[in-house]
Amino acid sequence: MNKITTDWREATTGITREQALAAGFIEVKNQPNSFYCYEEDGGMQLIEQLDHLDDEFDSPDVHLMPRLDMCNLPTMNKIITFTEYSRAAASTQMESCRGLDYLELGFVGEVCGELCGELIAKSIRGDFKLIDKAPEVRDESGDACWFADTTCVAHGTSLAEMLGEGDDIFIAETVLLRDAVASGFDKLSDYELGKQLAFYSCCVMAFGHELDDLMRNLQLFFAHLVVLLHRYGYTLVDAVNCNVEKLAKRKKRGLIMGSGDHREA
Repeated sequence: MNKITTDWREATTGITREQALAAGFIEVKNQPNSFYCYEEDGGMQLIEQLDHLDDEFDSPDVHLMPRLDMCNLPTMNKIITFTEYSRAAASTQMESCRGLDYLELGFVGEVCGELCGELIAKSIRGDFKLIDKAPEVRDESGDACWFADTTCVAHGTSLAEMLGEGDDIFIAETVLLRDAVASGFDKLSDYELGKQLAFYSCCVMAFGHELDDLMRNLQLFFAHLVVLLHRYGYTLVDAVNCNVEKLAKRKKRGLIMGSGDHREA
């Protein structure tokens, strides 16, 4: 687990209770407003007991969120909502890339070709250990998110609406991970996760023209994706922010068109 290296009070300036919980903290029963994070030895460390209570925090109910393998907190310069991400994704989208013919094939290509083919399959072959390619897993996952978001927009909807958990990416990710763990997805091997990701990306292309089907397949796709990301030390917020940063650099240098994963270098 990554250690928290910034001061809790400073890091959480402007951060809601829900975002703190979704970032990996838990509230301990009978100690409301006391936030703990998991330690590597399985224990819990008190990070901060809030001094100032308000109506939002002063609830008798204790909401225990699932353990996340990361305790990354959002910072003020990060994209933390789907609306922000969709706006940033659209700013890098060429006019010729707005049609579903491009977007659906591109989504399948990113997932099946790059994430599953270039990374998961080659790690199975023995080219490398996937843990050594964790940043690439994050980056290819971010590219898949770009296609998922822009595909939703082309269908006249949004990724937030399709995932059904509101606009906050941290909260949506927490719910996805909770449901994934409850369904046993965290027990799947990398191969099995890759197979499910490839399958549901193809389902988005084949059956996504009905919004109910699009919603179901995207929810299942992202439930498996967040498991893969957390397994290798990243969050969905990490993936979308790296994607935005990479595409912004490419756009600035006129390199949106072309091929290769390191055009912005």
